[in-house]
Amino acid sequence: MSKKYHYDCEPSYGEDCGKPTYRVEYCEDLTDGPTCVYGLARHGTPYSDMKKGESGKPGTYTGKFYTCNWDDENKKCYLDTQCPCSCNVGPFDVDESDTAGLDACSKVTNSTACPYFYKKENDKMYPCEWTRGQCEKGRIACKKDTRSAAVYASNTCTLGFGTSDNCGTICKDRYGTEHIESGNLIWEKECKFSGHSRFCLCAQK
Repeated sequence: MSKKYHYDCEPSYGEDCGKPTYRVEYCEDLTDGPTCVYGLARHGTPYSDMKKGESGKPGTYTGKFYTCNWDDENKKCYLDTQCPCSCNVGPFDVDESDTAGLDACSKVTNSTACPYFYKKENDKMYPCEWTRGQCEKGRIACKKDTRSAAVYASNTCTLGFGTSDNCGTICKDRYGTEHIESGNLIWEKECKFSGHSRFCLCAQK
């Protein structure tokens, strides 16, 4: 097996595969190892959904994003179909945060809270990502919530009215006092008439 610059499908700097600036049309157009794996000016691991065809033939659309990888033996960059792009979605759907929904990742105004939300479109889940000073919907759909190791709970606006409960109470109401030690606030949004939508990380006993 040929030597590769990176293994286990891990992007070069631990960043999620799929930022728009990392995308290239063809991995095969990247002609040296560092650019193939680390990107131009080492800005992030390139990825693509196109496999370059033979000379004089059009490229092949794979229908899925994969990272670029370097074949050290043949000195070529290629679309590594063993390494699909993956992304993380948080536990909270922006469309279910209150009666009307936050509707968009951009309504989440905190950089720390942004990755805890996702936007659902056409049965696909897109992560909310903090980009250029604001929360935006990611470009690559995720298959599932990858934050399942932790426990989360929320109490959101209903008909314009929210909660005055703290996260400890919200978490214990959701999972039971016998399972929950405390709760920490991730983000809150004021409701139209009174109270707040509160989104919490729950600490288990």
